[in-house]
Amino acid sequence: MESKDPFGGGGVWLQSGEMKQHGGIISFASCYTTGDGGGLGVMEGSVKQNGGLLQFHDCAAKRSGGGMYLHGRVSQFSGSVEFHTCKSMGKTSYSNAWRGHGIDNFTLPGGGGVQVEAGEFYQNGGNISFANCYAAGIGGGLSVHRGNFQQKGGFLQFHDCEASSSGGGLHVRGKVFQFRGVLKLSRCKSNEGGGVLVDGEFHQQFGTISFVSCTACRFGGGLLVQEGGSIIQQKGGILQFDECHASEGGGIHITGSSFNGRARLLVGLESLMRFTKCKSFPATTTDWTEEGGGGLFLEEGDLHVYGKLEFTDCAAETRGGGMLLKRSNLTSHGTVKFERCRAKDGGGVSLKSGQIVQAYGLMTFLDCKGRVVLDRFAVGDSLILYFCCVVCCSSLVLVCSTSYVFVDIARSICWSRKVVAAA
Repeated sequence: MESKDPFGGGGVWLQSGEMKQHGGIISFASCYTTGDGGGLGVMEGSVKQNGGLLQFHDCAAKRSGGGMYLHGRVSQFSGSVEFHTCKSMGKTSYSNAWRGHGIDNFTLPGGGGVQVEAGEFYQNGGNISFANCYAAGIGGGLSVHRGNFQQKGGFLQFHDCEASSSGGGLHVRGKVFQFRGVLKLSRCKSNEGGGVLVDGEFHQQFGTISFVSCTACRFGGGLLVQEGGSIIQQKGGILQFDECHASEGGGIHITGSSFNGRARLLVGLESLMRFTKCKSFPATTTDWTEEGGGGLFLEEGDLHVYGKLEFTDCAAETRGGGMLLKRSNLTSHGTVKFERCRAKDGGGVSLKSGQIVQAYGLMTFLDCKGRVVLDRFAVGDSLILYFCCVVCCSSLVLVCSTSYVFVDIARSICWSRKVVAAA
């Protein structure tokens, strides 16, 4: 079925109102529109599922929402929704156009499976899957623009989704909340935010969020959080990254700014944030110069750990095999663990202007390869530590210009070489 209506809705166009499903099967197959919403378009209203099966297969839109497009709210309480091989072909130069130019006034094309404009995507149960979806703009599977994404239960999966610009699986300009449920992104890719890009805030209360083999050419192989708040708060649950790759921040890239304030990353009590086999690879262009952070890259921000933060078998070609902190601070009251991480500088962690405070708990470096480097962007003004492992500390204070490390309440420290302080 094809629609050439400039508004859209290749299969169904709803000007206003609500579409409800309580059972049965609703299927959109090979639908196309020259506007928005290859299968279903809702100008103003909502889509609600309480049961049954809702399918979108091989649907496409010339602009946004390959499977579905709406101004309003999408909600699921039970049942199943499938988006398979859906495409949106509207292009955007989001990364360049958006920064500092008041993009709130623009509609950004995207949403290979779904685009929600000025509304909310809400899941409280059931199953939703996006597979092999593509967006020429943002949000290979799902794009929520000027709205929120909220999961309170159910299972939501993005597999093999891709966006040319940003947010290979999911793109949200607003806030992301997970209270319960399972969110999984596997083999998603994009230029920025291979799995998820959030321009705003990312909150996890409980539940499980996993990124597997997601890739970004530039920032945040798994998750990129930037501007508009730049907050990641984990107050429970599991957030894990397995084999995710990017030039900066193989697992997570989060950055603040002088205009919007410092970024904030919290790993709360009863929380586990884990990075396994994540990698930062060399940049392929000269648009930016800072590469690193195999697992995590934090710029202009503060990281507070009360739960568990773990890096295993992570690597970077340059700095911070596990974690790279740039003009940022780490304060830990919990457990921070680096195991078999490697990089040229800072196999476990690289600190570039900032501080690390181990106020309580345990920080360990096991079989890491590289150097721990603390500097202030000046040659000959660095303190380089070579070590095999650090298990807590013994009132150790390391000072170098504007950067320092303070570790307190500890037992032992193991060195493989002497401390080297550059002249």
